[in-house]
Amino acid sequence: MGFIRDEQIWRLQKDLLSHLEAATGDRDITYTICQPRFSDGVPHICVWPDTKEVVAYLSRSAERYWPSLVFELAHESVHLLNPRVGGTNVLEEGVATYFQYHVTPEVCGVRIPITVPAYVEAKAAVEALGVDVIDLARSLRERFGSLGETTADVLAELCPQASSATVARAAAQFQP
Repeated sequence: MGFIRDEQIWRLQKDLLSHLEAATGDRDITYTICQPRFSDGVPHICVWPDTKEVVAYLSRSAERYWPSLVFELAHESVHLLNPRVGGTNVLEEGVATYFQYHVTPEVCGVRIPITVPAYVEAKAAVEALGVDVIDLARSLRERFGSLGETTADVLAELCPQASSATVARAAAQFQP
């Protein structure tokens, strides 16, 4: 698997998930989370609903460079909490982007900038809600079990200071 040992990657994934669960609530344990894999594509999770397994696929860059591995796996770990087939909303992508942006410097001392416009916008959308992002994630996961199931009505209730346009943007389907 390249220069980073399998055991290090597996431990990192478990540590990130443990951190997320402590901060936002327990993950959906009906899914078995498999060890991360590397692929030539962009980072993503793959869900097999029939076997209830899910795996994070990471880039070839992450296979060779520890900060990239942390950055990508932190993001995908948010999606591993409540695996979904298909896309998700801006809120979940924003929380995942927020988490990866803040955890990477803590783990490896390197801040990697978010450069893909759709993810920059998703992070900005959750920050514009005017509440602590991780606290909001906990509240929403307690209520819905999944960030991807969040509705604009509930976001408006939990974030009364946010404009209706901001709430609608966060609850909308994510378009990469």
